[in-house]
Amino acid sequence: MLRDPSLVPLSRQHHNGLALVVLSERSLAEDGSPENVARLAKRAVERFEVELVNHFGMEEDVLLDEVGGVLEAKAVQICLNPWGTP
Repeated sequence: MLRDPSLVPLSRQHHNGLALVVLSERSLAEDGSPENVARLAKRAVERFEVELVNHFGMEEDVLLDEVGGVLEAKAVQICLNPWGTP
């Protein structure tokens, strides 16, 4: 499916985040040593800070604002606060 060009960066970031999870799971299945866990954790934190914080912020600030009028108010509330924290 072709995406609107404005969604391409979010789509790539989403893919990269999922790839990070898959590659980390594979690596841990092969090597569960503390050194490997530390290496993977450092990598995850770096990717989160560089790419995923921005990704989630864009989703919340742009996408949910745009579709908020279409979705039920409760669905938007759950998306913005999935754990129900005050």
